[in-house]
Amino acid sequence: MACATLENPKSIKMLYRVSRVLMPIDKDTRDAMMCKMESFCDATIRQAIKITNCVHDNSPDAKRRLDAYCDDLIQFSRTFKRRYLSNDTSNPVTPMRMTPSPPPSTHSPDLEFVLESRNKSTGRFSWVRCYEAGKKQNLFSRYTSHLYLKEAFTKKNL
Repeated sequence: MACATLENPKSIKMLYRVSRVLMPIDKDTRDAMMCKMESFCDATIRQAIKITNCVHDNSPDAKRRLDAYCDDLIQFSRTFKRRYLSNDTSNPVTPMRMTPSPPPSTHSPDLEFVLESRNKSTGRFSWVRCYEAGKKQNLFSRYTSHLYLKEAFTKKNL
């Protein structure tokens, strides 16, 4: 019967395996894992109490409830194991390949123009004049006004 899994030595081995895994981990991670383990133990105890009460019950649907409680316990344990304890290295999701980023020294022509204009300007920098001068040189085709150009520069999207 499904209740025999409560006395299974694999459960004890699993608990030892978890405790062995917890030892080399830093305190915060260990505390989080201990909280998860505590909730697992509490849920297992509650389910075992239901099973024990059902075994002593003589009602006609006791066997059906007993099977349901055991199945719930087994499914909960499997889910917990898969979610928190699985060290399966076969990842079902293929990681995305990272494209190499351009070297940090390369700037777009728009950014080069803005930086050059800022270096040449004396006094307060005028985004309107910079935008109009760039438009004359066929730059800033992505921007409809100097405000969008300024916003892109501020957000480092040039």
